[in-house]
Amino acid sequence: MKFKARSSLLGVLYDWHKLLGLIFALPLILLTATGIMLAIPKQTDPLITALLGNIDKPNSAIIKPQRSISLLAALSTAQKAMPNTRLAWVETPSNHNAVYRFRFKTKNDPSYRFPQLCASKCKHRRAHKCF
Repeated sequence: MKFKARSSLLGVLYDWHKLLGLIFALPLILLTATGIMLAIPKQTDPLITALLGNIDKPNSAIIKPQRSISLLAALSTAQKAMPNTRLAWVETPSNHNAVYRFRFKTKNDPSYRFPQLCASKCKHRRAHKCF
């Protein structure tokens, strides 16, 4: 890839087009790969484990609601169960029988928005806290 001595504007624009395509190819490939890893974590986890080694995943605990509580009460209970973490995500109930769901970021989580909690990898579909 090199710039050629061209007399036409179209030829110069083509050279710039090729150069910019090569410059932006690597970031686009990285963005695509991370998007795929977020979309299908079950299939990509073995690849990440092979590249980075075994990553310690937090344990989970099931919290069964006894009665309807407010958001503040639910948040207070969750924060007591998970000390030394920061709240990263809140899902509110869609009806009266649903539960609040919180995601907390720990010190070792690589991402603030998508902390490594068992939300996508959890086998049980009940309300639970991961820590």
